[in-house]
Amino acid sequence: MGWQVPDSNAVQSMWLNIVVNDANALFERAISAGFEVIVPLMKDEELGIWNGVVKDPFHYSWVIEQNIQDVDFSTRRQILNKRIEKL
Repeated sequence: MGWQVPDSNAVQSMWLNIVVNDANALFERAISAGFEVIVPLMKDEELGIWNGVVKDPFHYSWVIEQNIQDVDFSTRRQILNKRIEKL
C-alpha cells in the first residue's frame, strides 16, 4: 500500500489528544514505554481536568487527559479565551 513508518528524526506537525479514565496510569505506562515527558501531568481545577503531554519515539505528541469535574464546553471555551487574551 506504500505506507511508511514515520521518520524517528523528523519533527511531526500534529498531536493526539485522548481522554481516559485514569490519566496517571496511562502517563506512567507511556513513560515506561520510552515516551518523553513534554508537560508533566497536572491538575487544572478551573477546566476540571488532569492532563499532560508525552512524545512517542516517532515524535508524535500525545495529550493525555482525564475529566475530574463536569465543565461544559461553553465555560471551557470562555476560560481558554481569557487565557489566550493574557498571552
